[in-house]
Amino acid sequence: MARLAALCLLCACCLAAVGCATGPPPPVPPAELAAAETFPLYKLYWAGRTFAGVPVTAVGSLSSYNPRAGETVYYGNCRQSSSPLGAGTCKLPLEITTAIYIPHANAPLGTQANLVARGVPAVRYRHGTAYALYTAHEEVRIIARTPALAAAAVAALRPLNAPGSPNEPLPPPAFCPSLAGRLPNGVTTLLAHLPGQPCQHSHVIEAAEREA
Repeated sequence: MARLAALCLLCACCLAAVGCATGPPPPVPPAELAAAETFPLYKLYWAGRTFAGVPVTAVGSLSSYNPRAGETVYYGNCRQSSSPLGAGTCKLPLEITTAIYIPHANAPLGTQANLVARGVPAVRYRHGTAYALYTAHEEVRIIARTPALAAAAVAALRPLNAPGSPNEPLPPPAFCPSLAGRLPNGVTTLLAHLPGQPCQHSHVIEAAEREA
């Protein structure tokens, strides 16, 4: 989308320059946000209009939809700011991507930890700055600047185009996520009792039982 391309260009300019212009990033235009609020294919997740004082600056819509990449909500830009999200970096402070889950191996994520987050199976990786949560038919990916911000974004997740609250657990996944590595007891129990038992006789649970 044009707005996201402009944000990326700004990031490139900041990396090439000594510094960036000061001031808060402009929020996403109302029409762009309204288009995302009517996205019809599945639930999109975000952390609200602002997160840690930084507004949404770009968001996907049906016109830009890529089924494999999903739709992303972007927070902030490369401008330096007094906000803890914007200081001293040209990396976008927070990105939240929602995509239909396509089975894939998690091993390429590198060092990771499986856990239960917001009531659903999840994996934490990139030294704690990234999470993937598995809910309904979707995978929700969070990438933040710091581990604390990533964890706060997990807690703040709520639907963008449907009713919902960050105080509610996410719907359980209708599939068995391809988790890699050790599964804590809480994750194994959750997978074994998902509605419809999609993980019944799954290699994920079988591997966890072998490690127990």
